[in-house]
Parts: sequence; structure tokens; C-alpha cells
Amino acid sequence: MVVVHTTSQPTASVDPDVIEQLMTVLQDRSEGIALSTDSARVALPPALIDILQDAVNYLAAGEQVRIMPDRDDLSVNQAASVLNIRAVSVNQLLDEGDISYEIIGGERRIGIYRMMIYKSERDAKRRRVLDELTQFSQDLGLYDLPDNR
Repeated sequence: MVVVHTTSQPTASVDPDVIEQLMTVLQDRSEGIALSTDSARVALPPALIDILQDAVNYLAAGEQVRIMPDRDDLSVNQAASVLNIRAVSVNQLLDEGDISYEIIGGERRIGIYRMMIYKSERDAKRRRVLDELTQFSQDLGLYDLPDNR
């Protein structure tokens, strides 16, 4: 499974205390973690705990979370939704070889894992550039200008 996080839609409000409690429980797995009701108790496998931990971390950062099987292939339109860009732009990325794909049934299909690698690299590059621009603005003293509203 792959935890997919997107920021294209606002996340429903999650109680920070609940997030903190979940993070504590998921980090302390020395004796395992189980779900229980009045009639049943089920031990969670480590792989599921890892997925839940990732999901809770994204929620704590205020991001929307979707969980999708890693065997899924995405259509161009689905990839556009995950990347928060137009389908035309996804096709351009495919044509330029930025994201690999397969043709299945006459349609371009993008493996979710490959797509998430691209998204992570793109997001990291954007953060680096934004950090550089922020530093450049600070060096120029642009944050020290008076407010002329």
C-alpha cells in the first residue's frame, strides 16, 4: 500500500489532541497494537501500523490523506487530480519522459508508485526554490520594508 497525500482540497479539522495520542500509540509498538470492540480484538500487522503512522503524520501537517494500493495504475485524468494540474500538462510530462507510463487498452496508464516518486521530487524541488527565493528576499532586506497599506 502507498499513502498518498494531496493538498488540493482542505482537510477536515482533526482534533490535535487525537493526532498527538495516535502518534504516541503508533510510535510505541513494542507490545504491538490492536483494535478492539466489545466483541473482538484484532492485532494490527506492522505494515498496517506503518501506513497508519504515515497517514497520521500527514494529517498532523494539515494535509489530506488518501490510501491507494500500489498496484493501481492511474489514468491521465487521475494523475492530473493527484498532481493538481491539468490532464494536458500530465500528457506533456509523459511525452517529455518525466513520468514513465504504459499503454494499456489504448490508454496511457501511470503506475501510482512512479507517479508518487515524481510528485515527491517535484515537491522537494519547489521547496528548495522557494527557500532560495525567501533567502534572497531576506538578503535584500525586502522583509524589512514598511507596510504602506
